[in-house]
Amino acid sequence: MNSQFNKSFLSNKIVVVTFLITLLWIIFDVSQRFTGQIIKKQQRQEQVAIQPLHNPSISAQALTELKKIYQQYRQNETTKSTNTDVLSAEQQAKQQGALKALYIGDNKLELKAIINSIVASKTQRLAMIKVTNTKTMQASLERFKHLETVYGYQLNVIDNRQVQLNNLSNKKQLITLSIYNRKKQ
Repeated sequence: MNSQFNKSFLSNKIVVVTFLITLLWIIFDVSQRFTGQIIKKQQRQEQVAIQPLHNPSISAQALTELKKIYQQYRQNETTKSTNTDVLSAEQQAKQQGALKALYIGDNKLELKAIINSIVASKTQRLAMIKVTNTKTMQASLERFKHLETVYGYQLNVIDNRQVQLNNLSNKKQLITLSIYNRKKQ
């Protein structure tokens, strides 16, 4: 029965024509894919020519024009900003409460971070304080431990964003330094 089916199936003209068209389409497709890839590879190899990069440059005239334009934004040496971050001894003694910066002598203290570290299975809280000399404007980041003396004040770490400084000579002066100020609602 199978052989009769195959003979009748192959003798049908529509099946044979469909088979030939499909076979021609497959041959055409395969030849296009192979020849197309060869042509594309040749085109890529031709396009790979390396060209040197040139640094951008401007003419001397354009440079002088740019300098003239930006000259108005430069500060003169005589108009350098003066330091307004200096408090008198009286003002320093009156500092009280929650502050962003504390002035002690020629130094300005700002709390930058609270670090909780574990040393020998013991938690240690450290305060990173930026100390800026108001005269020379040189700044350094110093590390202080909980209950350590900081420029005549005892440091007490309150939480992850605040420390409390108690003046050792004036017990009434109590200052809270914050990393940032909370927005009041």
